[in-house]
Amino acid sequence: MMLVRAVRRLIRALARDEGGWALATTITLTTLMVSGGLATAAWVDGQTQVSTRERGSESDFNLAEGVFNAQVYILSHAWPESDPTTHPLAPNYPAQCTPSSSSPLCPDATSLGLDYNSPDYGRGITWTTEVHDNDKGQSPDYYDDNNPSQVRWDSNQDNKIWVRAQATIQGRTRVILGLVQVVQQSEDLPQSAIVAGSLSTTNNGNKQIVCTRLPDDTSGKNCNSSSQLAGPPLLRCTGNGSSCQGYQPGQVAPDKVVTGYTGTGLSADALDRLRQKAIVEGTYYATGCPSTPTGDLVFVENGTCSYNDSNKGPWNTASRPGMFVINQGTLSLSGNQTYFGVIYAQDAQGASGCTPSTNAVVYLTGTVGVQGGVQVAGAGCVYLGSSKVNVMFDPYAFNAVRSFGAATIVQNKWREIVPRPGG
Repeated sequence: MMLVRAVRRLIRALARDEGGWALATTITLTTLMVSGGLATAAWVDGQTQVSTRERGSESDFNLAEGVFNAQVYILSHAWPESDPTTHPLAPNYPAQCTPSSSSPLCPDATSLGLDYNSPDYGRGITWTTEVHDNDKGQSPDYYDDNNPSQVRWDSNQDNKIWVRAQATIQGRTRVILGLVQVVQQSEDLPQSAIVAGSLSTTNNGNKQIVCTRLPDDTSGKNCNSSSQLAGPPLLRCTGNGSSCQGYQPGQVAPDKVVTGYTGTGLSADALDRLRQKAIVEGTYYATGCPSTPTGDLVFVENGTCSYNDSNKGPWNTASRPGMFVINQGTLSLSGNQTYFGVIYAQDAQGASGCTPSTNAVVYLTGTVGVQGGVQVAGAGCVYLGSSKVNVMFDPYAFNAVRSFGAATIVQNKWREIVPRPGG
C-alpha cells in the first residue's frame, strides 16, 4: 500500500516538472523529418534536371536527324551529277543551308517547324546542312570535318556524297554525318528492235532493213547471227496491211513481228525520272534540239530534230550506248552514221498514220543505222528506208535506260561527330 502511494507521488511530481524533455524530443524528431524531406526533394529535383537535360539532348539529336533526312530526300530528287559551272541546269547546292535559306535545294524551315514544335524547340534553335563530295583523301570514304571538300557535286562520279547536318538548341549542339549514295534505277522498256504503233519502209526490195538479232559484225550488213537474244518488233496496230506492217517480206529478219501489242510505253513517273536526270546532267532541252544526239541521256521536251553526217557521228559507241528521248516532236536521222543506244519518242503530239513527210515520229533514211532499239509510244509510226540495215537490235544498249532512284545512306557510314570549334 505504501508502495502504491509512493508511485503516485512520483507521477504527480513528474507531471509538475518543467524541464522541457518532451519539447526537446519533439524538436529533434521534427528536425530529422525536415532533413529527410529536404534530402528527398533535392534528389527528386536532381533527377528532374537530369531528365530535362536528357530530353533536351534527344531533342537536339532528333532535329539534327530530321534536317539530315530532309537533305537526303532533296538529293534523291536532284542528285548533283554534273558540274554546275559548266552545266547551268545542274543542281548547284549552296555552301551551307540554314533556316533562312530560300534555295529549293535546302530543307524547308517551315515544314521542319511543323514537325518539331514541342516546347523543347521553342527558342534558341539553329540548324545547318552541308553537301560535300567524297573526292578528298586517299580513300573515298574519308571525311575531315575541319577541311571537307569544297566540291558540292559528284565530281568523281561514284554516286556518293557526304551530308553533314547540325542542330543547336539553347546552346546544345549535335552533328550528324553520313555518306549518301544514289541508286541507279533501270527503267522498264521491252527489249525489242522496234516498238511502235506501226512500221513502214520506203524500200520496195527484200533486203534486210530491221535486224531483230545482234548482227555478227558492227557493219549492219547481215542478220545471220545465231544469237538467241532476239528482239522482234512489237506493233500496236493489227493486220498486215500497209497501215500497220508497211514493209516488204524479208525486210525484217527474222520476220517475227508481233501485232496487237498493248504496252503503252514509259509511265509518266518513269519519263519524269529520265527528265530529271537529264536536267541534272545538263542534257535537257525544253525547246529545240541539241547539235548532236550523242550523250548518255539526251531529253528533248519539244522539238523537231534532224541529224545527218554533218552532226559529228558516229553517235555514242557500242561499248557506251546512250538514250535519246523526245517527249513531243519528231526525230529524223539520215546519212551514213550509226546511233548506238535506244531512241524513245513519247509522241505527246498524238501522231497517227505513217507518212514520213507529215507524221512519222521517227524517220530513218539513207544508210543511217541504229544499233540498239527504236521505240514510240501510242499510235506513232517508225518509218524506215535505206540501202542497208537501219535498225539492229542490241540488248546491251538497254543498259543505258537508267534514271536516278532514291538516295540512301551507305551502310556503316553514318555517325555523330564532334562539332567544329566555334560551331
